[in-house]
Amino acid sequence: ITEEETINRNKEIDKKTKQKLPLVVIVGKGVTFDTGGLNIKGGGGMRNMKRDMTGAAQAIALALLVVDSALPVRVRLLLPIVENSISGAALRPGDVIRARNGKTTEITNTDAEGRLILADALVAATEGEDFDEDSGGVLVVDFATLTGAARMALGNDLPALFSTNMVEMNKLLNLSMVVK
Repeated sequence: ITEEETINRNKEIDKKTKQKLPLVVIVGKGVTFDTGGLNIKGGGGMRNMKRDMTGAAQAIALALLVVDSALPVRVRLLLPIVENSISGAALRPGDVIRARNGKTTEITNTDAEGRLILADALVAATEGEDFDEDSGGVLVVDFATLTGAARMALGNDLPALFSTNMVEMNKLLNLSMVVK
């Protein structure tokens, strides 16, 4: 990428078409270690909780791939990161917190921190004047480790996939099957 192309990307306009470049928002949940908080996991359940940051690692890898490939898109990378452990400041069952979008949530189990930080990051992903869903030039991709419910339904080898746009989802699925 030349300096001129970099400056052009920062201006968010395609030099050739003079069109605004599409926006790709990449979100990766990163729980660096998850003890379960005050609803503490057993020793066996904690053993692999360092893997709960895999979503953030995947998001960083994808963002680097997009940038290194010089794709004609704008990239926004959001990494909600937290450690869920026991301390005097830890969330307690019964606490009520206010999310980024203003809604309140009662904490009934302190082992749901990943959902809370991911929800806030997804709200942040849709904020800002460069997020214009009506233009068709926006894609939000998030990576997060599977919840227990998804793992029970799909097993350990299949990822859960959700989309509000079935056409784009099927395009991504088809592209994911291409191996080079």
